[in-house]
Amino acid sequence: IIVVKGANDRLLPADVDEWEAAVGRHRGLEVKRYPSLNHLFIAGLGVPRPEEYAVPGHVDQGMMDDLAGWVRGLPRR
Repeated sequence: IIVVKGANDRLLPADVDEWEAAVGRHRGLEVKRYPSLNHLFIAGLGVPRPEEYAVPGHVDQGMMDDLAGWVRGLPRR
């Protein structure tokens, strides 16, 4: 299981640290945090605002690389 979370996610403000503590560390659980990314995994500046979701942008390459690496690491059937 992988959990990815942008720290500037205004739509899902849950604290991943609290969630991770409640769930506990499980074998195969990977949690990735991205300090500057919003809910769409696009970099934002400063305090997240609703207007930023209307601005075109690109999904962060580093997050996509992390997800791709996780998928490549899955056992093959």
